[in-house]
Amino acid sequence: MGFKEDFSRQMTRFGKNTSAFVKESRLRTVNSGLEADMKSLYRTVGETAYCLWKEGKLEADQLKPYFTEIYEKEAQVLENKELICRIQQKSQEETAATAEPAPVGEPGPEPKPIPAGEPKPEPGPEPRPTPVFAGEPGPEPRVPGNAGEVGEWSSLERIYCPNCGREYPLTANYCRKCGTKLH
Repeated sequence: MGFKEDFSRQMTRFGKNTSAFVKESRLRTVNSGLEADMKSLYRTVGETAYCLWKEGKLEADQLKPYFTEIYEKEAQVLENKELICRIQQKSQEETAATAEPAPVGEPGPEPKPIPAGEPKPEPGPEPRPTPVFAGEPGPEPRVPGNAGEVGEWSSLERIYCPNCGREYPLTANYCRKCGTKLH
């Protein structure tokens, strides 16, 4: 194999690895922002519940919006973690596919065996059930990325704040959390 072909192959591999790294980093940044929002919501729920309890006016319906928002953020974090796993798996598969085969007569690297008694790793988290509050019918199943629903946009029509990682539709110009310009 000539220098030019080898260089081209290595640059292609580098570009794919860099692209996967950027996607993975973006998802980790988004998750950090979501987890920070969730911590803030936990604090707010606790303070609100305590104040209402102290006044003798605590009702679950008053806390329901906080619980719903926390649940949605948790679901997004899990979805992003699953995407990160897929990106890592795809990157590993592409790296293995583009790796040079061992010359004839020389054995390649031995695959690492999974020790007996240890379970094989699973591809990602299982879907979580949607909470249903007392007296309410259950929600309609949501198809991720269904752009036909009001307030929904597909994964191709999203933009993330480069500063805090918050997600917005492409039409947003500024981040509502930190004020950073998005375009």
